[in-house]
Amino acid sequence: MEVYYSPIQEANQELIHKRLEFLLRKIGFEEIQCKGKTVALVRNDLHSDYVAYETVVAYMKDRIEAEGGTVVYMDEPSSAYKEVIVPDGEAVKVAFIDERVATCDVIITVNHIKANEYSGFSGAVNNTGWYSASLEGRRELVGLTGTEHHKAVAEYAAAATRNRQRFHVGVAMDVVADYVNQEKLVAAGATNEIVGNLGIVVSYDMVAMDEALGDIITQATPVENGVLSTVEKRTWDYFKDISPNSEWQAILLRADRMGLGTRSYALVKDEELIFYGEKI
Repeated sequence: MEVYYSPIQEANQELIHKRLEFLLRKIGFEEIQCKGKTVALVRNDLHSDYVAYETVVAYMKDRIEAEGGTVVYMDEPSSAYKEVIVPDGEAVKVAFIDERVATCDVIITVNHIKANEYSGFSGAVNNTGWYSASLEGRRELVGLTGTEHHKAVAEYAAAATRNRQRFHVGVAMDVVADYVNQEKLVAAGATNEIVGNLGIVVSYDMVAMDEALGDIITQATPVENGVLSTVEKRTWDYFKDISPNSEWQAILLRADRMGLGTRSYALVKDEELIFYGEKI
């Protein structure tokens, strides 16, 4: 599956607008046809002070509305839900999906990619599952641990998106671990940054996009005196180094097996195919 990537190192609004417009045109975003549709816009960093992320969220909102769509933000959960049967669920048989998602026409996620204590990193699969869950659904998710939690996140994402149009944007800028022990960081003279600004990716496939982002980030050079400098044991997997109990690849494997997308991807940069990744 194709994942379009535009490297950006500077949080400049005009530059981000131009690059994002190019990516959307290249991948054929207009095929979604937002006119007259209700679009659930998932944002995972509410009221953040990250300029690049907020710029992308605002751009996508304006783009959807300009094309005649009605935007419903998905960030804070609702107590209203619909029970959605997950016929192939292992951790979840019935998902309590937020009514706003269950009744929408299109789901678009704008994902600020950063380390996540439970799911490894906040990619499209994790965010779709978590932010589509109602209050009751979130109680179920936080009550599960380890493998069961990872499966449940993917299964909630499946319950929310099956039979719906969907599109995903990943913002790999200000890539941080914002839940780590701040006192430990200060004592070590370190920041919560993981890698520098890398850019923006877009895809119709949430699994392929997350797989590509995982590779883009873990292949980048860590920030000097960043959070990884405080980790005792270092591997190729920066996210697992930061949160040893997380298994972001297990979430993607479950999502792949449920048919939400594929872990094999072609990364397209500025109209040129530059990388092909394939996972078992």
